[in-house]
Amino acid sequence: MASMAYSPSPPASTFPSASASPNSSMHNPPTVERLVSHYLSAKRSLSSTSHVRRANDMVTNARALIEESAILQAKNVFVRRGVDQQLGVLRDVRESVDRVGEDAEVEFKNVLRSLDAADSRLKATLDSLRRTVVDSSLGSVQALAAGTEDGTSKRTLHDFIDTSAYDKLQDEVRGHIDERNNIQDELSDTLDAFDSDLKAVALVLESAPSEHAPGESNTMPSADALEITPTASLFRGMEDHATEMAQLLQGLVTHFDLCVNALKNTEGGGEAAREATEHTKDPPPANNVEESLYREHARPPMSEEERTDMLNVLEIDAQEVEDVVSEIRHRAGEMEIQFEQLSQHISSLRTTHSGLRTALKLLHKLGDAVPDHAYASQKFLSAWHELKAEMLAKTDSLDELRDWFENYTLSYRRLLDEMKRRQSVETRKRRLAEKAVAEIRRLHEDDERARERFVLDVGCYLPSDIAPNVGEKAVRWGICPVEAGNDGDVEEGQED
Repeated sequence: MASMAYSPSPPASTFPSASASPNSSMHNPPTVERLVSHYLSAKRSLSSTSHVRRANDMVTNARALIEESAILQAKNVFVRRGVDQQLGVLRDVRESVDRVGEDAEVEFKNVLRSLDAADSRLKATLDSLRRTVVDSSLGSVQALAAGTEDGTSKRTLHDFIDTSAYDKLQDEVRGHIDERNNIQDELSDTLDAFDSDLKAVALVLESAPSEHAPGESNTMPSADALEITPTASLFRGMEDHATEMAQLLQGLVTHFDLCVNALKNTEGGGEAAREATEHTKDPPPANNVEESLYREHARPPMSEEERTDMLNVLEIDAQEVEDVVSEIRHRAGEMEIQFEQLSQHISSLRTTHSGLRTALKLLHKLGDAVPDHAYASQKFLSAWHELKAEMLAKTDSLDELRDWFENYTLSYRRLLDEMKRRQSVETRKRRLAEKAVAEIRRLHEDDERARERFVLDVGCYLPSDIAPNVGEKAVRWGICPVEAGNDGDVEEGQED
């Protein structure tokens, strides 16, 4: 700022940005009208005082916001870290519950494969029984044909078995599968409820506005991101603007005082300024310095050289007034933008804090439900182990039933072999019996002829008392089959 005391040194500008050029000295002093014009322009420029007052208010409010920002920042970082830690623990619990279901699902599929394999083996055995036609040599035709749809004698081994045990096993297996699906659905409901609670927390975190610049992610920042704040740089920028605006305003005030002083030291300057002010639309209010211009007073002594230097400075500063006013307005606009950014940042911090508190409440509620989810997991695991044992037992039962049918098939094949063996033995017996019968018949015929010759030769000489039966026929021998169970005496049979 230029001093009000003038010396013969080169003129200096009131504004820091303006300086006198070598050719800036006036050859002709400014007229009263020009001085009045500079005076009115300087007086209008003092309206920039409102911008400086607004800048001061914004700096004061910004300082309060900075303090609130520091408190909210610390709270948000602390709460967000707590939320992240609790979310991590709850996600681990959820994954452990899910892992129980996944492991049980793998075991269930393995058990199903075992059941399917056992059932396939049993069905293959039953199909083999259906394809095995009972040999017609077994039983009577009527017995073999009984129960067949077409009334023929082509009955299979399957027609002689009872499959109710297999049907019962199938029904029990289906019941176990349905029961397993039911407990799996219960566990899935538990997981869905868990996921719903976690999703509610995630939605709260996502709904909070971002504290970053526009265009970046609109999700709630992490704890590390919360520690990065733009408030300090914004506040420093506002302070710099406010300081510079105050200096520029001080320059305008000094320039106005210089205009008043120049008019005071100019003949008719005060009256000309009054008339110009009265004809100005919406003139700015007068201050003490201006009122002194209109009052009659003794002018302080000023040399012509001092007056010339003063007018040179005034002319130089007058050229800068509009630029200074424009710069004050520009800086005021910049401060408004910075204050709005700071306000938005604080608003975002408040919203984030509110969202974090809501998320923390939801997490506490979810934490209270963790024992229920853990119990549901244990309940599912216990029920599944029981079901798995029963289903594996049904696998063993299917294999045992298949073994029984396999033994049935094997027994049938051995029966056929036994029937062939017995038929072979019977054939051999019959052949031996026929051979023996032929030999006995021959012996009997020889005996008959010998008896007849004996009677013819000596019968007339032997009295009947000595040989009463000498003329009897020889006993006939025969061979006949004996029914099973008749192990006692066998009566003599007559040969056919």
